[in-house]
Amino acid sequence: MLACHPAEPPDPLSVKTGAIIIAATAFGAIPQLHKLASSGSSAGVSAATSGLTLTFTWFNLLATLTVKAPSLRSCADSVLRCLPSLVDALQQAETALILLAILLLVVSLPPNDGATPRRGTAALLLALLALGAAIAAIDARAPCSAPSLAAAEALSAAASAIVLLAFAPQLAETWRQRGRGSLAYSYYFLQASGCLLVAAFQAVGLGDPWPVWGPTCAAGVMQGTVFAVGLSLLAREGPGGARRRREQHEPRTRLL
Repeated sequence: MLACHPAEPPDPLSVKTGAIIIAATAFGAIPQLHKLASSGSSAGVSAATSGLTLTFTWFNLLATLTVKAPSLRSCADSVLRCLPSLVDALQQAETALILLAILLLVVSLPPNDGATPRRGTAALLLALLALGAAIAAIDARAPCSAPSLAAAEALSAAASAIVLLAFAPQLAETWRQRGRGSLAYSYYFLQASGCLLVAAFQAVGLGDPWPVWGPTCAAGVMQGTVFAVGLSLLAREGPGGARRRREQHEPRTRLL
């Protein structure tokens, strides 16, 4: 049965590992943010996947904070004392902010800058904020209670289900674009590797329960799949693939 994680700081090595992961998370997002901003286009990047991955990360963060209620309460006495046991929650919060920035960029650039994607993004953000407020109210009223822990399990189960579906739109878009567009494969490689390392760190280094590390592990596997499919499509087409496809679709002029 799921129980709250005790407010005991992890060993120093785990704390240092967590700090490195937090720094690497910020570094790993640079390729995708730069490619979107520099290209001025979100072609090849699925707005649906961007929204679903933000949802997954938010659900996972809420579940983590719920089971770590004792650590959060200890912050009232000493922030420095509670932070080491919350390094995974800090990394999830950082990831949520990065994914929010990517989503906002995607729906502000063509071809995903239409009214429907923007309205959908606004509705999603309002729903996520409302859910966060509801979970915070439950935790404040009865931390580590049966309803609170049931909510954490439900959030983790939902996050696991979402992450298995979240990358289907991106896989479809990658296939449609034949691996080309504004998707940064270095970002997906770093994200996949980072998710698997974070999940291992959470499970082994911090001793977190499965609702914390399970969805993160699933996210790593799915992002690795997008990376592998995209690169295989690019390798199959070769350097001149895009030009050849354009020539095939251009009308031929018959010489008289």
